Amino acid sequence: MDADVSSIAFLIIGYLGLLSFVVGYALLQFSIITGSGAAYVLLNLLAALLLMLSHVHSFNATALITQSIWGVLSLVGLGRILIQHRGLHFSPEETALREAYFSTLSLPAVRRVFDAGVWNDFAADAVLLQEGAPVDQLFALVKGGAEARVGGVRVGDIDHGLIGEINVLSGQDASATVQVSEPSRAFVISGPVLRNLVQNDSDLELALQKELHRETGRKLVALNFSK
Repeated sequence: MDADVSSIAFLIIGYLGLLSFVVGYALLQFSIITGSGAAYVLLNLLAALLLMLSHVHSFNATALITQSIWGVLSLVGLGRILIQHRGLHFSPEETALREAYFSTLSLPAVRRVFDAGVWNDFAADAVLLQEGAPVDQLFALVKGGAEARVGGVRVGDIDHGLIGEINVLSGQDASATVQVSEPSRAFVISGPVLRNLVQNDSDLELALQKELHRETGRKLVALNFSK
């Protein structure tokens, strides 16, 4: 009886390890996590450990060696992530911006984005986007305000959020003119620089696209409620 219970327990442990592999891979394919992120590495490490434990009952040398190598590689990956995160520093202004608009990006990725851009103060009437002109900058407005106009007609006000997020990665023309309405402050990164960053980092590209689409959705919801 005890042997049967033990067999079932180790079988369940093995299935849990397999489930960890499947869940990690599924989350990766649906872009919920990234391949270079800690979540994916931890799921792989958990899967390897559980499968190794399951082989204690029914020894399989090949499987045990495979899972051992997988576990060691996962530990190496986790160590690499910890090293990358160590020494990263963000100002209070950067931290607030990261939590608001770049929360799904890894800390090293956010640091690269911030290092590639600048913080600017804008006077009233400064034009951020010009209708019909290519979008060559992404703005993250953190203070002040701006208004959007289409064909000279005001269509909305912006008191915070991303500006230019729809077309900055493609470089297509702006669908509206966005002009600062009061002294404002924003983080600014050029379109070519941002496109170069994502071309060299597929994980960053997926995470950034998700954040930009989320911000566009937020604006559409806000616009509908304002009508």
